[in-house]
Amino acid sequence: MNDIQDIYNFILLLFKCILIVLIFGIILPCIIDLLIRAFINKYAYYKDGILVFSVLNKNEIVLWNFIYVVNQFFAL
Repeated sequence: MNDIQDIYNFILLLFKCILIVLIFGIILPCIIDLLIRAFINKYAYYKDGILVFSVLNKNEIVLWNFIYVVNQFFAL
């Protein structure tokens, strides 16, 4: 009976570990990537109806490098 409980606890712990790896390795970097891309791709609407793209010079490079580092860090 004790062996069955140990196997159950092991499988439960393994499932929790896999879930944590999936959340921090796949889902969280994708969410951060989407948020940063939304921040970069903001546009403004003016009275004459022209959509103006928000150009970020050095800040955009820093954000893209951050996206790259996060993706490389979690892509084990």
